[in-house]
Amino acid sequence: MGNFRRKLDVAFERAEDAILIAIMVALFALVTLQVLARLVEQPPTWTEEASRYLMVWLMFFGAAACVRHKEHVGFALLADAVGPRLGGFLRRAAHLATLALMLILFVQGGIWVGSLVESGQTTITFDLPLFWIGLALPVAGLVGALHALRHLVGPAPEEAGPAGQDLPQGGAEQRNTVHDRQGAPP
Repeated sequence: MGNFRRKLDVAFERAEDAILIAIMVALFALVTLQVLARLVEQPPTWTEEASRYLMVWLMFFGAAACVRHKEHVGFALLADAVGPRLGGFLRRAAHLATLALMLILFVQGGIWVGSLVESGQTTITFDLPLFWIGLALPVAGLVGALHALRHLVGPAPEEAGPAGQDLPQGGAEQRNTVHDRQGAPP
């Protein structure tokens, strides 16, 4: 069962990464096209609108990916400063709060998408039903909730394996990674 769950997790992560990469590549291509077209004074009007909608999807889906990597807002400094039992409790509380927020995003986003379907609103340039853009909210809420739930049912942070296999969000090992890659001090 554990092997199946691990394979499912890997497949889910790869799909999530592929979606994020596709959105970023498309966004980059559209913005580049828009900038180059402005140089010859022939900017297509649809690129700006398409870029805006891709940015909405990137933002919400990226937020869900941050939950997966435990890069969301948490009590890392406080949890690292206290003992392992209280720190573990605070980390669990952060995961629980994230789960609640993602479930609210899922439910309220779904309600909003339902109202968009009922209203029949469409985008200006593409005449695309606006609910396709609004789906970013409940989709990201569901994906983020699944990640938060996975963190909650996983091993407690103080029971994590060696070498930080289950790093707490924003923990010392994780906090320094961005600065290490950029060569800046932590």
